[in-house]
Amino acid sequence: MVVGADLSAARLRAERDYGLHGALAVAGPSEDVETVRRTIESTSLNQRAYSIQYRVRLPNGTVRVMLDQGEFIDGLEVGHLMDITERLRIERTLSRAQAIAGFGSWEWNRRTGQSWWSDELFRILGVDAATWLHTPRRWLDLVHRNDRPR
Repeated sequence: MVVGADLSAARLRAERDYGLHGALAVAGPSEDVETVRRTIESTSLNQRAYSIQYRVRLPNGTVRVMLDQGEFIDGLEVGHLMDITERLRIERTLSRAQAIAGFGSWEWNRRTGQSWWSDELFRILGVDAATWLHTPRRWLDLVHRNDRPR
């Protein structure tokens, strides 16, 4: 595909000239470098949207976690890079606090049916996070029959 080849060449030039993904990936931990390279190659060839999380080592030696998302619009790749290091730290802290306090948290979008449960909520309810699929009926199945609405 000519567009893909042109886009790949343009991306390589940007990496060389501006160090965008190239400088970040090469400086990051080795397992992340390969993941970033595979994602760049695959998305450039297929021109599909992508979302990838990886670590980078900054010039001052600190390691940060980035969320890199992009898509192709009329043959042009557009996207954004966000430093999510602090967000991940806060999520880990919240998870530890919930485990210590013995409480869990959840979100449920009634419109879309999508839900999210904290690890601690799964633990409290004895539900396997890998297999649980939240539905209102399954939630009621967890509630003791004497506590269900009549």
